[in-house]
Amino acid sequence: MATGARVRRNISRGIKDLGLFRGAGNATFGGNMETRDDWALAIGDALLAFGDIELLVVEGIHKLSPRPCSKKSVWERNLARRVDDLSTIAAKIGGASATDVRTLLAQVKKLAKTRNLIAHNPLRLEVYYSEISDNFWFEMVISSPLQKANHLKLSEVRSLADLSRATAVSLADALEKLSLWKLFAT
Repeated sequence: MATGARVRRNISRGIKDLGLFRGAGNATFGGNMETRDDWALAIGDALLAFGDIELLVVEGIHKLSPRPCSKKSVWERNLARRVDDLSTIAAKIGGASATDVRTLLAQVKKLAKTRNLIAHNPLRLEVYYSEISDNFWFEMVISSPLQKANHLKLSEVRSLADLSRATAVSLADALEKLSLWKLFAT
């Protein structure tokens, strides 16, 4: 126990040297750890891509709603409510495009959980120890301090960016088709 506590203290003191604090540069550990800039680029990419989805949802509600609504009033709702509202609007319009929109909106809800983990939790250095090999290893992750099981590796953040971009493109296409369906079906 005393050894574990001593290791934790030493690691805590050494974190500044690893460049994990804002403005600390691009220090790496062991030569194969991602840099803070790698993470910043991936996080920015993921959040910008997801922002495109949020804009499409607002535009979809504004364009397709049977009742006039201001974009401001739509933006003031949380994302889950906006997604539900657009899904309801699409269901009322009907057609194959409505089904596509609703399927994509279900995907948006799943992506939002990962986006929220990124947006609301810190980048942390996780320390692991193997008693079998008597070795420590380190891994940078975004993780919730309250729920250790919720953590993301850099590859998962990059994957969110890719999935968000693809979802945004598909959602834009499906919303355009739904808009045309609404125009010609009424």
